Amino acid sequence: MLRKLGREQLAPYQTVAYTEGRVSELVRRDNQFWARLEDGKEILSLAVLLAVGMVDEHPRIDGFERFWGKSVFSCPYCHAWEFRDKPLAVIESGPKGLGACRILRNWSSDVFLFTDGVTDLDPEALDRLEKAGGAVIIKKRVRRFVGDTTLSAVELEDGEQIPREAVLMFPKQHQMPLVQQLSLDLTDDGFVRVSEQRETSQRNIFAAGDLTSPSHLAIIAAAEGTIAAIQLVYRFTP
Repeated sequence: MLRKLGREQLAPYQTVAYTEGRVSELVRRDNQFWARLEDGKEILSLAVLLAVGMVDEHPRIDGFERFWGKSVFSCPYCHAWEFRDKPLAVIESGPKGLGACRILRNWSSDVFLFTDGVTDLDPEALDRLEKAGGAVIIKKRVRRFVGDTTLSAVELEDGEQIPREAVLMFPKQHQMPLVQQLSLDLTDDGFVRVSEQRETSQRNIFAAGDLTSPSHLAIIAAAEGTIAAIQLVYRFTP
């Protein structure tokens, strides 16, 4: 819907061209870029703004794809309200999981933490969680998600099923193949490093949105794209 609205708003601008297709290769030749699409078409450009997001690495939990984005999610601020006062869970082995349990207690007092086999938990993070009301911690591995159209339980490696209606987890991510082939500088967390003007380590390649930051929010991505666009206008105005 948002993409459709954006295209409609761009339609009156005769200098804007929209092309449907996937870029398979981006090549710099002198001071220009050639974007090659999968259908063989090539597009010439003076600059590039990357806004392709990240690739989620789905965990090996049976049923993950069926519930991902419905009752298994990665943002409590986006989804937890709809599951308030319900039995909730976090699947995460590091300190981030303990912190997420603490946040979820703003919406429910029934919170479980599944560490998926990890037994050594951060003492300081555990203490903060206890002060926030605590959570039931289960250190067995998770085998699958149970339910038809909505999640009803989390099944452990020994077959035990724990009733839960929503799960918060943080799948690992990596850059899109197109971004990887550009050999851009990355942060320690694997995000594309950019300047305040959203320019990457390679001149005239800009980036905005999820590929540059763990703050995966549409409103932030839109603002970053605007900053990059303004910089591009300044750069190419005689």
